[in-house]
Amino acid sequence: MKNLFKYFGIIAFIAVLGLVLAACPNVVAVAVKGVTLNQNSLSLTVGGTATATVAPSNATNKEVTWSSSNANVAAVNSGTVTAVSAGTATITVTTADGGNTATCAVTVTSGGGTTPGGGGGGGSNASDFTYTETANAVTITGYKGAGGSVTIPAQINGKPVTSIGEEAFQNNSNITSVTIPDSVTSIGNSVFANCTSLTSVTIGNSVASFGANTFSGCTSLTSVTIPNSVTSIWANTFSDCTSLTSITIPNIRKTARFT
Repeated sequence: MKNLFKYFGIIAFIAVLGLVLAACPNVVAVAVKGVTLNQNSLSLTVGGTATATVAPSNATNKEVTWSSSNANVAAVNSGTVTAVSAGTATITVTTADGGNTATCAVTVTSGGGTTPGGGGGGGSNASDFTYTETANAVTITGYKGAGGSVTIPAQINGKPVTSIGEEAFQNNSNITSVTIPDSVTSIGNSVFANCTSLTSVTIGNSVASFGANTFSGCTSLTSVTIPNSVTSIWANTFSDCTSLTSITIPNIRKTARFT
């Protein structure tokens, strides 16, 4: 009989132990699987923010580190990007767990631009543009922003913006200035034709060629500096630019009718 009671006692103990263990959740570390940024590109003059989101949301270690490819252009501290000087830089966020990374291309202008999501001050977001993509590059095909000072992003969806397609900004009377990043190598025909309020344009140092009629009819444009990277300018590039008084031209190897 004593053995029987002992037997039932063991069974009862095991049952109670099972209930206790079931009531205690298992503590299992959830590994980080990735990291994303809320924006792939930023264009700013004074500052802006990029927010890191670690995936999955229940990851145990959400610690990340931030870095800038050129802190003299854009510095970053705990996700806050501060514009320092005109130029381009890449902001990178890296997870402590797993070393996952995400990047954001930053274009800083000396004045007149807006922070991401800004209103009528300029086109600073990728959403202000229409574009086509290949596996390695982006071409700007149009603009749907509010105008003002427009900064073309150096990257969209992690790919460099390398060209501006034909007539992308044609007949837009709301644009007052345009900054073209160093990533752009070609500008198509009539890209800024008849942008009658355009007063200034900053051209990146990688542009190699202009198409025909690029700035034709830009009646408010007063001066243009063409970078040394440009090797060809085609017909009527600055035709009917009635306010244009100064053009700085490098050693162009190929020209067609200039005005």
